[in-house]
Amino acid sequence: MESYITQHNYTHFVFFANTPMTNLSKYMHFDSNEERDAYYDSIFSQWKVLDITTRNFNMVRDRLTVDITYDFDKGTFDKNHSFIDHMQGVNYCYFFDENTQKRYYCQVVRQEYINDAVTRFYLAMDV
Repeated sequence: MESYITQHNYTHFVFFANTPMTNLSKYMHFDSNEERDAYYDSIFSQWKVLDITTRNFNMVRDRLTVDITYDFDKGTFDKNHSFIDHMQGVNYCYFFDENTQKRYYCQVVRQEYINDAVTRFYLAMDV
């Protein structure tokens, strides 16, 4: 009998709060993906609030929604503020997809309060 091993590909998410990217009509043009990645890793990092490296995410299966949980996704939070305080203002993110080996950038178009420990983000691809 053959044994099948389930491989889990984890997605690296980086979330930003209170960025100037407030709607889908505000955009920046870059000459290459590398130039865009460098910009978000340097200048845009001032708005970074959450860096998650162990999220099992499939953008098609999950329909571009991601749940952030307090116990699991503490990220780079300031301990003087609550989890809900940190979720307010999150409006942009990128994730690195293991299958395509690419970063995908997204607007956070809606937040949904699930409970005191979970916030759901609805994403729209920013091409």
